[in-house]
Amino acid sequence: MAATIAEQIYEKLVDRIIAGELRPGQRVEEQVVAGEFGVSRTPVRDALRQLAGTGLVEFRPNRGVTVADIKFAELAEMFEALGELEALCAKLSAQRMTQLERTALEKVHAEAAAAAQAEDSEEFYGTLNNQLHQMIYQGAHNDSIATITENFRRRIMPFRSFAGVATHRIHASDAEHDELVAAILASDSARAYDAMRNHVAQASLAVLDLLKRHQPPTTAT
Repeated sequence: MAATIAEQIYEKLVDRIIAGELRPGQRVEEQVVAGEFGVSRTPVRDALRQLAGTGLVEFRPNRGVTVADIKFAELAEMFEALGELEALCAKLSAQRMTQLERTALEKVHAEAAAAAQAEDSEEFYGTLNNQLHQMIYQGAHNDSIATITENFRRRIMPFRSFAGVATHRIHASDAEHDELVAAILASDSARAYDAMRNHVAQASLAVLDLLKRHQPPTTAT
């Protein structure tokens, strides 16, 4: 499905903020962005609202929209929290997934593994990766936990999707999925919990390392 104009603007602004091209405290002018993309202000506002939901920009009285300061310690804490939430989903999925759900999970994992080996597979693998994680959230059969985890993952997603992370992580991610899916299919809840927590931790290390190499020293706190 083709991305909307607002989504395209959102993705461009995410890359610029994380790469340090837009600095903390810098204003993001609706009119300037609209002019750059040749659109009205409406999709720009939609993109900025989405950005605000990730914490990358802030709406401030009398200052408009400004780029937020990325705190590495806070981001590391968020990844730690996501790791525990996703690990809990994996643990419950190992206990509660139906046979039909397990079969579907195994199928998506096989498709993702094939995508990981293919050329130009980053976008396709990313879609399958997200689908696999969603299946594990739903497989926990606890709507409250699934919703909290989905929202948390959505907030961190811009950092995980930052150019360079996905390409670097495809093969490692697929190998980590091997262990994770095997544990769930074996109904080994402790193993599934550990596998998912390790999977998120490895992604966290890759993201933080890349950000430290792109961000100006003044924001790396």
